[in-house]
Amino acid sequence: GTNNQQRKKEPAPAEEQRTSTSRGSKK
Repeated sequence: GTNNQQRKKEPAPAEEQRTSTSRGSKK
């Protein structure tokens, strides 16, 4: 279970950066 969450946390930052770029363009 712990290993599964750490693996999901890795792709999380990559997706957050995509949203940050999309929001930054709108700002």
